[in-house]
Amino acid sequence: TPAQIEAQIQCVKDELVKRNELFRKGMPGPEVAGKNVIVTDDGLASGFTALAAVKTVRSRGAKGVAVAAPTGSDTAIARLSGEADEIFCPNIRTGYYFAVAEAYNEWHDLSRDEVIEMLRHAGLL
Repeated sequence: TPAQIEAQIQCVKDELVKRNELFRKGMPGPEVAGKNVIVTDDGLASGFTALAAVKTVRSRGAKGVAVAAPTGSDTAIARLSGEADEIFCPNIRTGYYFAVAEAYNEWHDLSRDEVIEMLRHAGLL
């Protein structure tokens, strides 16, 4: 129902706010105005997440936007082709269904603790 959809949208928005606080600690996103930006992803299943990232950096004044991912669906590539200036994806999968994990020998979602540790290691926290 529309009410269920709106409730789910709010849950996702709340989760994004929590993640931004946890992973950014109040720091702003990188300054991209006038710069060439490479949006990276571990894989492009639908392409909607990368599309949102492309639109976000464009709205913040990026000079050029490229998308780079090791694997993706042909549908995702088509979706992004009108938005990104360049797309680098050496393993493009065709067919009705594609899950990014299928392209990897070993796959797991990162826990919040793993993400925090990686950010600390990179000097970003």
